[in-house]
Amino acid sequence: MSDLESLRLQVCETLKTRYFPMILPMPGNHKPEDIEKNRLSRALAALAIEKLADVSPAQAAYAVVDGGNDNGLDAIHFDRPGNILSGWLACGQGKGPGKRPECLLVWE
Repeated sequence: MSDLESLRLQVCETLKTRYFPMILPMPGNHKPEDIEKNRLSRALAALAIEKLADVSPAQAAYAVVDGGNDNGLDAIHFDRPGNILSGWLACGQGKGPGKRPECLLVWE
């Protein structure tokens, strides 16, 4: 196993341990591998919010809004006292007609 693959597995296990209890599978009839991939994607969005906004894992998981027809917005958190908006946008693979190109946007 390469160092990169080992690191990827560590990140996946950390995301599962930290966020899967709070980030439930999306409703619908999906293949098991798609369910896990989607939950990992949403957990990564929660991790980004946790670090950007300096909030608890539970608050970060609550900020996940990823779902169908969301125009790529995966998570958003507004800190009212600090008047700071934090967000996570990951566009995906962009393969095929009408798909967006790969991109990642994080703002604070």
